[in-house]
Amino acid sequence: MKGQYRIIMEVLFFAIGILLASYMIISFSGVSDTVKGISTQNQLESVANSIKSAIAKSSELPNAAIRVRVPATISESSYYMRLESEAGGNCASSSDCYLNVTISSGEGIREKIFNIVGDIDIISGFATSGSEFAEIRKEGNGIRLSAG
Repeated sequence: MKGQYRIIMEVLFFAIGILLASYMIISFSGVSDTVKGISTQNQLESVANSIKSAIAKSSELPNAAIRVRVPATISESSYYMRLESEAGGNCASSSDCYLNVTISSGEGIREKIFNIVGDIDIISGFATSGSEFAEIRKEGNGIRLSAG
């Protein structure tokens, strides 16, 4: 009988070890997904802040072309940047303007553009991350975003 108890006890210890290892793997997998999501959001915000700063700077100058270096990918995904109104079209001076930065999986951010100096009639444009540069060009009373 003593031999049977020892075998049963060793099998139970082995099973408990497998359960603990499985629990740790599942826990770290969940933490990894959370950290990746936070990292993606921070990278999106960083790109948006760079573009918004360049837009504000270009609005101060009579005619300007500002090139901003942007990362080729965010969380290993390509992305695009779009300037638009609240309704989604070109942004006129009488409406609020937004910058959308969206990765290919659909996750993205939308931030309002502010600190625009002077009379700007239209803000528009679209750029993808493939060129690794975005160009903000002010000509006359318009500001346009394009791939640089």
